[in-house]
Amino acid sequence: MGLTLSFHYQPDERALVIGFAQGAGIACQADVDYFSATLSSRCQHVKQRVHLFFDLGNLTVQADFVEAFIEAKRELADRFAQTVWHFGGHLAERVMTRNDCTRRGQKPNLFRTREDAMAAFHKSRASATP
Repeated sequence: MGLTLSFHYQPDERALVIGFAQGAGIACQADVDYFSATLSSRCQHVKQRVHLFFDLGNLTVQADFVEAFIEAKRELADRFAQTVWHFGGHLAERVMTRNDCTRRGQKPNLFRTREDAMAAFHKSRASATP
């Protein structure tokens, strides 16, 4: 099965949730390229920086493409994200995400569920508002 992405945009919060279809995986460079192009196109339509929420629930990344996927996600975040959040997923994807963020000195913003991620997001916004 090829890589299929889903998107849910919440304009009042400028939150873009990126999901992966059941059985989705990054298994080749074409999958990484598709991910980058599709997310880039979606973000360009919004025309402002957004809070990216990656639902890792259905995603698997083949070992040979972990670094390429991480780099693609990092470049997209640099271009389009105000903040980046992750939730769900297999242990391997959560560890991969945590390690990448930690290596770069960033807070992983990694949660087990979407509800936990959104609650932390709302809490961070409330504490940032004077």
